[in-house]
Amino acid sequence: TGASVAAIVGSVVVLTMIVFMIAGLAISIFLFNPLIAGGYRFFNRSLVMNTKINEFAFAFKRSYLNVVKIMFLRQLYIFLCSLLFIIPGIVKAYEYYLVPYIVGDDPDISASEAFRMSKELMRGNKFKVFVLELSFLGWYILSGMTCGLLSVFYVAPYVYLTKAALYRRLRGLDDIYSNQGYNNGWDNGNNGGYNNGWDNGNNSGYNNGWDNGN
Repeated sequence: TGASVAAIVGSVVVLTMIVFMIAGLAISIFLFNPLIAGGYRFFNRSLVMNTKINEFAFAFKRSYLNVVKIMFLRQLYIFLCSLLFIIPGIVKAYEYYLVPYIVGDDPDISASEAFRMSKELMRGNKFKVFVLELSFLGWYILSGMTCGLLSVFYVAPYVYLTKAALYRRLRGLDDIYSNQGYNNGWDNGNNGGYNNGWDNGNNSGYNNGWDNGN
């Protein structure tokens, strides 16, 4: 009968949609997430050394399952918090903002340590990172006006390198643009002079910017 055929077709459509959803989720977890971690690793390392493009695929050669697990747990925690209310989800997203950089730096790190480290580094800096991301809004608009060409050749690398520099500053991994006196930009908190920008809060001088909450 027509009703039976319609029911069968409907079941096939639903099953097909479920299969595609599961396949898409699996591809995201096991392929895209490791590549995303590799992208963060690439831009992070590019700030301090000549980096090969194959860094994007580093996770497939080292601690693959651990990288997959940590990146998946990050998405899961943010999703579960978003189910409560939108605001807790946003807060959790910023709390675990640096996890991809951390796991890119150390793919052997435990999940609990990666989340703890990101939470610690982002303490007192969540709103500042939010403001930083708002500063990219104009570039995104220009990218849209150029059908994404500006994003490919300038905006995306600029944004990711800026975020990588933020990560390195908050961790104090290096002293980009460092000097012994005045620093009107990035600082990891080890200078004794003036800093009107990024700081992890450990310097003995003046800081009007970023702080890790200590």
